[in-house]
Amino acid sequence: MSRKSNFLNKLNKFTSDINTTDQKLDNILKSSDYTPEYKSKAKLTAHQAKNNIGHDIGSSLNTILDEAISDHKVKLDKANKERLLNQGYQLGLQNLVNAIGSNALSNDDLQSMYEVYKDDIIAVKSINAAVGKSGNAYLELLPLPDNEKTITRLNKLKLNVENYIMTPNNDSDLAVVGMTQFINDSLNDDMYSI
Repeated sequence: MSRKSNFLNKLNKFTSDINTTDQKLDNILKSSDYTPEYKSKAKLTAHQAKNNIGHDIGSSLNTILDEAISDHKVKLDKANKERLLNQGYQLGLQNLVNAIGSNALSNDDLQSMYEVYKDDIIAVKSINAAVGKSGNAYLELLPLPDNEKTITRLNKLKLNVENYIMTPNNDSDLAVVGMTQFINDSLNDDMYSI
């Protein structure tokens, strides 16, 4: 099972378990078979049960997010090291910077070469520095890659887990819907940004 599927299954379990607890409490509160004291105790028991559900599932969700963040950082570090050690890649980057400096490129050429370096923040910064120094008004600065987007998004998800799952409240249902939509639209099976 993918990290994303596991996370979404746990969110669904949270919703199901909370709804079951709420339904049991609702049945007790609506029944005339129970004393007011028992109903009051049932409210406290349901509240504690929901907190336990939230804590258990929230801890599991945070573990998934922590693993995704750690794995993503390792992946970025590995890619950066591979680029630095790849002589062909470095030579190509140096040739591109030299071509920019000698005004040998059009903006279309630069944009097409950007595809090779678009995930390398150091390379894109070097290219942009060369564009700035070239004085060629036709060359446009390239957008910097957002290598931290995945980590930022996963940390925001962790915050939502802490605010709405670990301590269930009236907004938890809506938060689960929002998190589910966000995950489906913005993250791949490894929980990395699409």
